[in-house]
Amino acid sequence: MMEDSRAFYLAQFLDLVPYRDELLARVWKRLVRLPQPKNYFAGHQFQVRWLATRYALRGDEAAKQSVRKRIIKNLQTGEMRGVENWLLVDRESALQEVVVLFEMLHSPLEDDDGRMIGYAIEEVFGEQWFEEWVKSLPPESRTARLIREDPNIYKRAKEKEQVVRTYEELISTVEENQLPYAARSTFLDNATESEFIKAARNLPSDPRLLAQYLQIFGRERRPWPIEPQPLFQLAKSNSSKVAARSYAVLRKIKSDEVRQFALRNISKRYAGQLAVDLLVLNYLPGDEEIIKERAEQALWPHELHNVLMPLREIIKSHPEIDNSLIAYLYEKQPCSFCRESVVDFMIQRNMVTDDIRLECLHDASEETRLHFGGEKS
Repeated sequence: MMEDSRAFYLAQFLDLVPYRDELLARVWKRLVRLPQPKNYFAGHQFQVRWLATRYALRGDEAAKQSVRKRIIKNLQTGEMRGVENWLLVDRESALQEVVVLFEMLHSPLEDDDGRMIGYAIEEVFGEQWFEEWVKSLPPESRTARLIREDPNIYKRAKEKEQVVRTYEELISTVEENQLPYAARSTFLDNATESEFIKAARNLPSDPRLLAQYLQIFGRERRPWPIEPQPLFQLAKSNSSKVAARSYAVLRKIKSDEVRQFALRNISKRYAGQLAVDLLVLNYLPGDEEIIKERAEQALWPHELHNVLMPLREIIKSHPEIDNSLIAYLYEKQPCSFCRESVVDFMIQRNMVTDDIRLECLHDASEETRLHFGGEKS
């Protein structure tokens, strides 16, 4: 389930249990042993981690230690999940340990995973404190390098980078199969159409570099500039990251070829979850039934979530779509974050019944609860 933390409700129920302390002691031990989920919100670790954080902030020392051990275990394997939890519990002392662990990490990080630390620090300590802290880091530190490349957190760093205007300049920035964010961003902003086309016709062969390179073209303001056939081939790549990024570029292209490619692949187990996205821009009446049929084939909540997200976008862009599709989406969507917008649709169309209002008061999403006078977390 792609749910926000349910610690707010779980703690209320657990506080009523006579043997709560004994039960929670076992839960905290289990948290340290839980396997790594593939998705940030998937698996049990996310929910139990936030439950432990809630009790740690209330003074439960065993919960506090379980959070610390869990996040250390995550960081030692290159996983950024849970840094925010540890920072909330141990503040500056946790931050010092996080940076030490991050600097010692030998395993490579997937793309932007390292920057999750920056987001977590800013969330806990505030933007002004965070920016001052980043300035104090040694320029050569791994933490400083990744955070300063981030476009949202450290915007001024981009201004100091060399502006990349040509394909040759873009390729010259590659180092150890890494294409810096600043190079991609400034090339996207400053390349002429001919240079942009040249970049599309000269894709790198290394899968890791290619996955980063494709991010140049996944923008609405400047989509893929040539025929989509090369992307069709890349979408079949054995590298799941290259395949996913290829679909991300294709979803910004409006063409019958892209639509037909989506329909040919929509029934596949993995590719089908990505192919549904291509129908958002290439929607024709009746596609909602195709998507519903694909949703019924989903084997697990994460897959169902991926299939239904484009349906939400289609409803947003096509107000003529019948209310029954919104009701279907509300019933089936396993993601509390996506349900927030579905509830917005229902409010706009006067679809909220007394039963739905009562149900929303107990949604994992705080925003959904507050719509109807519910409680904050």
